[in-house]
Amino acid sequence: MQIIESTDFGVRSAVYRVRRRFAPLQFDLYPMLHVGRPEYYAEVQRRLREVDVVIAEGIHDGTQGDASDEPEAPGLRDLLTDADARGQVLVSMLTAGYQAIPADQQHGLVVQPDDLDGGRAEVIRPDVSAGQIGERFQTISPVRRVAALAAIGSVAVAQRLIGPRMTRYQLRHATLDDQPSVAEILAPDYLEHLTRVLIDERDEPLLEVIDELIETRGKEDITVAITYGARHMRAVINHLYAQKFRVVDSEWLTVTSWTEDEQ
Repeated sequence: MQIIESTDFGVRSAVYRVRRRFAPLQFDLYPMLHVGRPEYYAEVQRRLREVDVVIAEGIHDGTQGDASDEPEAPGLRDLLTDADARGQVLVSMLTAGYQAIPADQQHGLVVQPDDLDGGRAEVIRPDVSAGQIGERFQTISPVRRVAALAAIGSVAVAQRLIGPRMTRYQLRHATLDDQPSVAEILAPDYLEHLTRVLIDERDEPLLEVIDELIETRGKEDITVAITYGARHMRAVINHLYAQKFRVVDSEWLTVTSWTEDEQ
């Protein structure tokens, strides 16, 4: 099953509606890419205004304070002793590249806005905290942690140096199916452990929320939208399929299209 399709013409994200036979509850799956055209995010936002519940992605800082407050930059001692600080640094490294691309160089590409889930829907955010990311990252062996940080850092630096060209390269290679590709299977060992921390273990609370909604609201005629990064949708699709949910409708949303000079 296709999740993201990348071709010479552009990048598209598959939207699936799944439902059980003779049951009213349905899920709309939105595999998100975190960089795309404004029109893509506007269309997702428009659709989310029509659903009843949104399960949204978003690593949080683990505090109850004002979300607009910027966390204080951690020092070296914090990085050695504080899981929250380690998690903040890791998350910052993962997002620093595309966040740093100047708007006038993006060729129409923007970073996914934070307020996609606005509207009447109830919003559930089951994602983990930066501190949990930091703690789990420590379970990776030191050698693999160094290799993972070096890989993440090199990508972030490349994005800062060559900006949108790096982002477009990543989008051109964004094709994703519901099963691992050969490249993923043959990937270096440290990437498997990094994927466990950043993807697989973050899938667990997401799937728990899905199960809770099925159990408590499975007989209600409601639509639940799931807006998580595309890589997380593998777990969601397989989990719902195991519970007898089947695709009843599907369509493509264009994330971006390439002009002739970009091809």
